[in-house]
Amino acid sequence: MVNLLQNVYIFTNASGAYDWGNYAVYGDWHWNEQYGRAEWSEAKEDEIERTEAVVCPVNPEHNRNRGVRIGDLVVVLPSPRIADFMWTWYYDCLITDRVRQLFEEAGLTGFTTRPVEVERVKRLRKGTQANIPRLWELVVTGHAQAAKEMHIERERCDACGYDRRLNDITTGIMIDASTWDGSDFFKIVDINYRLATEAVRKVITENQLINCSLVPAQFYHLKKHGFE
Repeated sequence: MVNLLQNVYIFTNASGAYDWGNYAVYGDWHWNEQYGRAEWSEAKEDEIERTEAVVCPVNPEHNRNRGVRIGDLVVVLPSPRIADFMWTWYYDCLITDRVRQLFEEAGLTGFTTRPVEVERVKRLRKGTQANIPRLWELVVTGHAQAAKEMHIERERCDACGYDRRLNDITTGIMIDASTWDGSDFFKIVDINYRLATEAVRKVITENQLINCSLVPAQFYHLKKHGFE
């Protein structure tokens, strides 16, 4: 029997509190309406979106851009109102200096930060200047693997590292504890959600950080080509 990692949460934007309803242990979906979503700068979108090209020597259908963005984010904020967490339409997670400090003081692991440039702020009164705190992109670096009990079927290519899930997930997210690197923030292959430990939940809830949601991972069900 595989030892499963316990007390794991999906860490996502505030709409998660609506999508999963009573399953969410933290979050308020109204935050999504109050704070909106940041947009990538149209002027610098090509620079932001640069990714590393992967060419497969065996199967040209595996040629792709590696999903690691190279450029730092340049964003347009929806209003001068800034929450502890802000999100883009591409689900990038932005945090304030205060949140970054809280995470570091708590000794949370499995993440790094990248600077975020604010190009402009919408809904500003003419002649006024927004007092925007310094923002950082939260980048998850921790990793683990799905437990065999999830019965994930995959197509893999040893030549180029191509790895694609073929079937639906109906078990919720189950993690093989022996593959977990011990990080508080982490991801597993092919499920792009940020996952978080009890230590993350404690920091967020005790400090009442706003504009995010936490959902126990066992309640998550994923379709092959979309989200349920």
